[in-house]
Amino acid sequence: MEVWETAVERACVGWLAVVQADLVAFAHDLAAWEVWAGDGIASVEYWMQVFLGLSPANAKALVTVVKRSLEFPEVVEKLCVGRVGLDQVAVVAQHTPAEYSASVAECAENATVNQLRRTLPRYHYLDAKHPDGSDGGDDELVETPDDQAPKLMFHKSLTRFELRFSAPAVDGALVEAAIREAKDALFARGDTEATLADGLLEVANRSLGSVTPISRREHYRSLVYLDTAGHGWLSKQDAIPPQHE
Repeated sequence: MEVWETAVERACVGWLAVVQADLVAFAHDLAAWEVWAGDGIASVEYWMQVFLGLSPANAKALVTVVKRSLEFPEVVEKLCVGRVGLDQVAVVAQHTPAEYSASVAECAENATVNQLRRTLPRYHYLDAKHPDGSDGGDDELVETPDDQAPKLMFHKSLTRFELRFSAPAVDGALVEAAIREAKDALFARGDTEATLADGLLEVANRSLGSVTPISRREHYRSLVYLDTAGHGWLSKQDAIPPQHE
């Protein structure tokens, strides 16, 4: 069953990629040649509503993608191979300055449409104008240059490990998407009580499991050492209190 689902998923992704890429190319030619004009059609968006059956919102989004497609070559490339969908590209085109094309392409590939809608409009792009010509407003998540780089801090005690991660919204969306995907994968495998914390552990396990060669993977393995009195040490460093029945 899993093999069949994978085959269907790959077929649908490939088919959808071709259709969406062709639709963008068609809309580009339609707008460039202005063959839509006439017979009471006042705009290319309205032509798409009449002859393609698109909603006003979808027609407007498609035209936005067409107008800015040359500014986002990395995003459009991912669209053509099925790595992102047209709706994701539309959110990127609506809210992202062209100079952020490469970084937002990676984010879009790992975020849902709703996640992109939540993060991209509220992200403050330093030294860049928004697509609408503005430079943001008071409701922007403004960050100073020193705050742009992601920050990771963790603290270890005898029995706990605490972690804190802070990053720009676009990077945060990437991390959130990876954790949620891993959590959903655990749920699909039967762990119906999987949490986001379990998802983070799954991401870590996947990362270490993919390390090659094996000698390098073993270098990063966490080992627990026990003595005859019931005391333990984690990776020969932190003492673990003895367990009592």
